[in-house]
This record gives sequence, C-alpha cells and structure tokens, in this order.
Amino acid sequence: MGCKQCGECCKWMAVSTSLPKALDLQWITLRGGFVKNGVVFLPCRCTALGEDNKCKAYDSRPHICRDTPNDMTRKMYPDCCKFFEEEVKENADL
Repeated sequence: MGCKQCGECCKWMAVSTSLPKALDLQWITLRGGFVKNGVVFLPCRCTALGEDNKCKAYDSRPHICRDTPNDMTRKMYPDCCKFFEEEVKENADL
C-alpha cells in the first residue's frame, strides 16, 4: 500500500476548528470549500504540485508534507484520497 498520487492532500488547506457559524459556512461554501468531520477544507493548490500530481520540491518539502499521508489523513482529507483504498478493500474481504 502506498500513495496513489491523487494529489488531493496538496490541493486543499485543512483547518481543524469548531463547527463554523452559519455566516462562516456561507463564506467557506462561496469559496469552494466544505466542512467534513469538524475540519474546514478550502481549495488551495500547493505551488509545488506538478500537473502529474508529483511534488516538484519533493527532496526539500516541509515536515507536514513528509508526514502525509497518515492516520489523520484518513479523518481529514476528502473521500477521493486513494491512499487507504487498498486497506478498505482488504477489510471488506474479511
């Protein structure tokens, strides 16, 4: 199992917060964002993400990038992240 290079974790800024107020939710939605599991996601493509979904600064990427994907990724990132796809399939076979 490994990263499927879908690039989703590099296309969104995720901010853990308390559930936003209605006005905040409207602001988030108008900017193409959404809230999932108490986390606010805003579209914010990393400038180092190439068109092929590979990091152009891989060798010098920040620690937060080196630590992704992880268990927090499972909770925070959009459903289209493919990293845990094989694990879900394996558990379904049990």
